[in-house]
Amino acid sequence: KLNGTDLGGKCDPYVVLQLGSKRFKSKKKKRNVNPDFNEAAYFALDEEVAELRVEGFDHDFIGSDDSLGTGSVSLSDVIPGVERLFLVRLEGGDLGENVGKALKQVTSDAKQNAASKAAKKTPGGSITGKLVDKASGKSSRQQHALAGARSNRGVVVLGLSIEDGPPPAASGPLPKVTGRVFPAPGQRCTLQIEAIGAANVNAADLGARSDCYCQLTVQKKKVKTRVKKATVNPRWDQTFSLPVADAGVDFLQVKTKDDDLIGSNDSLGVARVHLGELALNERHVVALPLVGGDLGENVRMAASQASKDATSAASKKATSKLVGKKAGNLVGKATADKNKKAGQHALKGARTNHGVVLLTLTLTPV
Repeated sequence: KLNGTDLGGKCDPYVVLQLGSKRFKSKKKKRNVNPDFNEAAYFALDEEVAELRVEGFDHDFIGSDDSLGTGSVSLSDVIPGVERLFLVRLEGGDLGENVGKALKQVTSDAKQNAASKAAKKTPGGSITGKLVDKASGKSSRQQHALAGARSNRGVVVLGLSIEDGPPPAASGPLPKVTGRVFPAPGQRCTLQIEAIGAANVNAADLGARSDCYCQLTVQKKKVKTRVKKATVNPRWDQTFSLPVADAGVDFLQVKTKDDDLIGSNDSLGVARVHLGELALNERHVVALPLVGGDLGENVRMAASQASKDATSAASKKATSKLVGKKAGNLVGKATADKNKKAGQHALKGARTNHGVVLLTLTLTPV
């Protein structure tokens, strides 16, 4: 999922690939943060370059196009004569029109200013007002809003290979596949799966990492990849085959998990593919967004709320002694409200899932 830099959380994305001085620009897709480009780009390797640079853009009719982030692939990871798939994570990028998110803070600030003015009319005057201002954490909330708007978890999927000789065709859209045949209800098949890897999976362990593996299931038949230690961007490159009793109605269930030595393994999210939607005898590249998942050991993020609650109680007590009970109650409430929202945000952020699993699927009749 790409960053939505337009109002409404959408964008009009296109991708630019650059190899040395050579550049390819894809067609743009309108109002879509999950675009399928389905294009081929060919570059002559006639200069010394170490990497292919990737940058996403949001097309704007007025002003310059917004960057959706940049990434790269080292050519040393590309295997000659073999197409290899890559999940290219995008970093950075522009706020675009989503700076409007931060402007919502104006309403909250107006409420805060009103509270501060009201506090100054109570016994204790301007001292209480300043304490309420500080407890609300106005500037930190504004910084958080902007930082959230800049965060980027976009991923671009590329298939890369190095071949001898001239390019087989001109760069541009791939030809449409015609004459597809889909499985009928009750049709028996074999499903070949290439588990390529994943990107941006949740960090369920302390230290912002996970020991990731992927479990793949059709009916009661299941296989799983090897565990990749201490990463949120695992690469498995493993192939499996599963029998499918009824390709017309069965589905592939995809579960990513964090391997734990003690206790049950944490879920890093799930996805599913309805096999009846896959054309027979065709290799399908699928990037599956993960949904749900456990907090894992990151539940300790929420434990820090206890110290903030203690701070709130101490602030209330100290203010009561300084300027009176009414002012102390006001400061205690302002600090507690701030801490409650922060704690809820920590838990919500831990549960949010930006993970993507990359597979190829080929369904063959038996």
